[in-house]
Amino acid sequence: MDLVLSFAHEVEAALAKGLKVSLATVDVQGAFDALLVRRLLERMRKQGWPLACLELIKSFLEKRKAKVRLERVSTDFKDIKCGTPQGSLWSPVLYMLYLAELLLQDPELRFGYADDLALYRVSKSLQQNAEMLADDLKQVMQWGDKNKVFFTPEKCKLVHITRSRDISNPSVVIGDHLIIDPVQEPEDSGKEPALRWLGVWINQKFTFKRHIQERAGKTMQLSRHIRNLTNT
Repeated sequence: MDLVLSFAHEVEAALAKGLKVSLATVDVQGAFDALLVRRLLERMRKQGWPLACLELIKSFLEKRKAKVRLERVSTDFKDIKCGTPQGSLWSPVLYMLYLAELLLQDPELRFGYADDLALYRVSKSLQQNAEMLADDLKQVMQWGDKNKVFFTPEKCKLVHITRSRDISNPSVVIGDHLIIDPVQEPEDSGKEPALRWLGVWINQKFTFKRHIQERAGKTMQLSRHIRNLTNT
């Protein structure tokens, strides 16, 4: 939530100046499973973490085994050579340290929590924002290829934020292989187009109307479930 509040502050400041904001979100493919242990430890060493901490992290990630069980049938144990344990409180923190190099390339315009990354641009033109985001995302993809970090194209999302009457809604064109279109909703859905990032719905006017609708809907569902329980 702190990241969302930080981004909201930047957006409100930009809108107050009559500028336009474009936000793109990127999801890392198989993030926790694909983390390379030695590369993480090397990055943490460069970040200045003490040796005792590195040894602790190493013991946490190495010499792990797993097996698969389906009903009464089980496989043999296999060594796990990469990744972080799913469900551990350490895993999202370690992955943020793993991606710190990428985020610090442009800390003012890039946000990240675990495997959820967000990039934004601000200018007087949505088209200019889209072009700048395309360049930014190309750099992100290149860094990913170099560091064995891969992104899920179908989970890349885009929303343009403006309170002007600008009806343009440009896509971010990274290449023939990847074009990110702004979020849309079916006309008969009755829902305002919005991008969901870190649990918060962000719409084009930045009014959080869609977020309120979603939360209110879940609250109503919960109240109905509770009512049904009391009637049993």
